[in-house]
Amino acid sequence: MLLFAVAMVATVASSLWWPHLPAPAWGMAALPLLLFALWRHWPWLAGSAVGLMLALVQLNHYQQQLVTAAMTGRDHITELRILALPQASRWGWQFEADVQLAEHAWHGRLLVHWSGNNSPPQPGERWQFCLRLKPATGLVNPVSADRRQYWVSRGLHGSASVSRCVQPRRLSGAPSLRSQLVALFTQQPLAHKPLLMALVVGVRDGIDGDLLRLFQQTGTSHLLAISGLHVVMLFSALLLLAGRRRRRQPAIIVALLMVGGYVWLAGGAVPAQRALVMLVLMALLRLGRWRLASGQQLALAIVLIVALDVRVVYGLSLWLSAGAVAAILVGLRLWPHWSRWPWWRQLLLMQLWLSLTSGLLSVLFFDQASLVSPLANLLVVPLFSWWVLPLALVGGVLLLWSLLWPPLAMLASPLLWLADRGVALCLWLLRQLSDHLPTTLALYWSGEQWLLAVALIAALVMAKGWRLRLPLVALLMALVIPWPRLPQPGWQVTVLDVGQALMVTIESAGQVMVYDVGDESRPGSSTAARVLVPWLRQRGYHQVDQLVVSHSDRDHSGGLADLQALMAVGQLRANHLPWAQRCIAGDHWRLGEVEVEVLWPPGRDGAGSDNNSSCVVRLSGPGGRMMLMGDLERVGESMLIATGAPLAAELLVAGHHGSNSSSHGPLLDAVEPQLALISRAAWGRWRYPHPHVVARLRQRGIAVADTGVHGAIHVDFTEQGWAVATLCELQPRWYRSCASVE
Repeated sequence: MLLFAVAMVATVASSLWWPHLPAPAWGMAALPLLLFALWRHWPWLAGSAVGLMLALVQLNHYQQQLVTAAMTGRDHITELRILALPQASRWGWQFEADVQLAEHAWHGRLLVHWSGNNSPPQPGERWQFCLRLKPATGLVNPVSADRRQYWVSRGLHGSASVSRCVQPRRLSGAPSLRSQLVALFTQQPLAHKPLLMALVVGVRDGIDGDLLRLFQQTGTSHLLAISGLHVVMLFSALLLLAGRRRRRQPAIIVALLMVGGYVWLAGGAVPAQRALVMLVLMALLRLGRWRLASGQQLALAIVLIVALDVRVVYGLSLWLSAGAVAAILVGLRLWPHWSRWPWWRQLLLMQLWLSLTSGLLSVLFFDQASLVSPLANLLVVPLFSWWVLPLALVGGVLLLWSLLWPPLAMLASPLLWLADRGVALCLWLLRQLSDHLPTTLALYWSGEQWLLAVALIAALVMAKGWRLRLPLVALLMALVIPWPRLPQPGWQVTVLDVGQALMVTIESAGQVMVYDVGDESRPGSSTAARVLVPWLRQRGYHQVDQLVVSHSDRDHSGGLADLQALMAVGQLRANHLPWAQRCIAGDHWRLGEVEVEVLWPPGRDGAGSDNNSSCVVRLSGPGGRMMLMGDLERVGESMLIATGAPLAAELLVAGHHGSNSSSHGPLLDAVEPQLALISRAAWGRWRYPHPHVVARLRQRGIAVADTGVHGAIHVDFTEQGWAVATLCELQPRWYRSCASVE
């Protein structure tokens, strides 16, 4: 079973890197392999064949339901069914809904954005909306998470915004039990209500960014998830309530049904699903008097979960949950005399082992690990397990039953209050650790470093005696040291994919300059924090040597605070900040082999609108030149040309994201670029680049690279010239909408 499960899941997971999705008919080619594997009793080949067939059938079915370009650009009056609890956004509300479009014979799951109501729809209700659809999109960058993977993992086929062609109205249905339970929770006078709601019903929207960072820094984020601990604890409590009858089949079946109801009520998170499936397997084995090892039970549970929906491998929950359980099983195998040790030794060693393994998973998925995780978990996990979680679960169950008999809410309130006090104590302990100890180790490992780390860990586990283990530990610790990278010859420019914003990095001789810092949705979650800082750290930089913010518009300056909080910044040039150095025509400096010249604005007032006061920079170095225009518009372009400044450059970062207000004929004729780079959002509100801009570029034979189509764009300058590469070309994936540079 173990070999079958590993082969099947690995084959399905390989689809994460497929450049194209083969047709379902190709899955039939795996049928002879499956029959041959069954004949030869080769479980690894059988698992691979089954995984290939499941992936091709299910992923093709998902792809056929994706929103297409033909469905966009106009309003659709349709009925929809609300599937998930609404989440607050800076525009209003967003929620997942099941939608049917009769004119396109289309049926799918959409993420709907609605900005016009203080009382959002609830799961279980049917509404009529006027929708404007948009395909599933996401930022495509070298380091940060690919949101298109998230769309696949959630089974979302696109997004939609509520238009005003008709008045939205509720047609039928009542709020689901989960939404009613959430409504009851919101009425409780609790200091840490969002955390308790996350524990009981899996709703994490109300947790602010500071608290999330605290749990991440201390390695305790797993406490906020509906995990196997919740499920096992509830199942055990139900069997205890059954007393002596817990051995009887009806008691086990009733307990499983109630636990299944809780998993459904709590949102059906993957860790809870995995725990529920394992409980069902254990119950079936016990009822049938069969024996199956713990590792095989885990393997069978994962096989069932993946077989039901292969898209689960595109999310992180399966890997984090299965990895944690697998780490426990490996630990028990490494220390077979575990049960003979004193309880405190068992607890200490297992916590250290889990902190090490979870730290490796954290580095793999989040590029960082917590240094205080062992101590934080030793202090907080017992409090959560024996105090907070039991009281919160019982209080939540009483709240749910109060829908039938309201007086039960009076019994739930004191229990939830006691759980709330436990949460307060846990947060105080975590804050003490965060304030007085170094918390986070950032590791941006390459693929080669990961392979070496896995090989060293495997050798460390198999090695016998400290004479062999010590050198392996030393080599593993050497990987943790952030060794500086040797600078590449020439210079490199990367236009990162940050949607309807701008962010450019320039590297030369071990130094880095950043031009504009992208947008900000809320503090701590800007594109600077999510995209720029991970990219710079993976490239080996610990500070930004030069930072230029072209002007004050939020899509160019919004990430400044996050960047300064996360990385040291050398020299900052920004005309809208009183404490920064001015960015004025005539300024120039060197960045390694690159000469940086400021061409605009002039050293006087009268540059026009804020867009026309953008800091325009020309880069000159071995192999070519590049112009960075900010949001300079037609008036500013004309005034810039009139100054007689040298504008010729082989590459041009088009002004204002490809808006028709910029990149006019006279500027293009003065610069004479061979390639124009456009930073904009795919299917954004303004539909950039404007067709007139594209026409002007094509008339002059200027090639176009577009972050909305190609993802992040990298240009490498050497003595021999320049070469452009896009992330879509370097890392093609079937779930990305990519094209070659025209």
